This record gives sequence, C-alpha cells and structure tokens, in this order.
Amino acid sequence: MRSLCRSFAVITALAVPSIAQAETRWVTDKLEVPIRSGESNEYRILRFLDSGSEIDVRSRNAASGYSLIRDGQGREGYILSRYLESEPTASKRLVEVQTQLTQVLNDAQNGSKRIADLRESLESVTAERNAAQQELASVSAELSELTRVSSNVIAINSANTDLRERVQQLEDESSLLQSENLTLRDDKDKTFMLLGAGLVFAGILLGLLLPSLRRKRQSSNWF
Repeated sequence: MRSLCRSFAVITALAVPSIAQAETRWVTDKLEVPIRSGESNEYRILRFLDSGSEIDVRSRNAASGYSLIRDGQGREGYILSRYLESEPTASKRLVEVQTQLTQVLNDAQNGSKRIADLRESLESVTAERNAAQQELASVSAELSELTRVSSNVIAINSANTDLRERVQQLEDESSLLQSENLTLRDDKDKTFMLLGAGLVFAGILLGLLLPSLRRKRQSSNWF
C-alpha cells in the first residue's frame, strides 16, 4: 500500500510540470490546394491555390473525385472536388464582414458629421430667421411711420390743392378787376374827352355869340 502511494506521488509529480507547460494554439486556416495536370495523385502538380480563391468549375468527375477548374488568370487544371465549396471560406467572409464593418463605422462617422453639419446649419438658419424677424419688425415700424407721414402729406396736399384753387380764384378775380378797371378808365377818358369837346364847343359858341350880343347892346344904346 505504501509503495502504491509512493508510485502515485511520483507519477503526479511528473505529470504536473507537463500540465503547467501546456499552451493553447490554433490550427491555421491558410491552406494550399494542389492543382494537377490530370485526375489523380499520379499527375504532376502544376501550381497551388490558396484557400478562398475564386475559380470556375468546368466539369466534375464523380468517379475520380476531381473537377476541371479555371483560375482567375485563365489557367486550367484538376483539383479534388472535396476542396470546393459553394460559399466563400470563413476567412474570406470574415474579411468581407470586417470591410462591411469598416464601411458601417465610416458611414456612422460620416452620419455624425452630417448631423453636426445639419445642427450647425439649423443654428445658422435660426439666427438668420431671428435677424429677419427683427428686420421685419423694424420695417413694420418704419412702414407705420411712413403711413402716418403719408396721411399728413395727403392732408397737406389737399390743403395745398385748396390753396392753389383759392389763389387761382383770386387771380381770376384780379384779372376781372383789372379788366373792369381798364373799362372804367376807358369810359373816364371818353367822358373827359366828351367834356373837353363840349367845353370847346361851348367856348366856340360863346365866341360866336358874344360879338352879336355886344352889337345888339350898342344898337339899343343908340336908340
């Protein structure tokens, strides 16, 4: 019993270092598939294709297990059909997913920048709207003042029109008075002319009558 325990202890002591030295590793998914010149392992290898390479399958031979393929450079050869998949490999899909994720992240960053730009544009438009409202209020006040002034101007224009009409009326009356004055002056001149002519005629008549009267008076004195 004692020897059995001793043996177990020795085995345990030997096993512990091995467990302590164990490390985790992963098998690489980077594989190279041989392309042969014929449909068996006896044919020579033309080249190797990396896993995940995209090819065109020209034909399949279920009996030999090989398929005739053409690679991206247009070269043909035979490959074991079991290496062919209908979908891209996990590593290639991972690259595509990483590319899509990068694109999504870029789109998200661009979206954030776009949102920031839109927010800035909104703030700018809001500021412009506030400025426009203030300008509108100022213009409305000026319009009210202009309306008030315009009302005064209309009243002044109306009074000015009345004044012009009154001035025109006075000018017409003045012209009429001047015309009447000229008429009266002409009548006065005519009256003076007639009076002068009458006086001249009376003087002439007296000049003719006085000598006759004197002769008659002298004749009466003789008798």
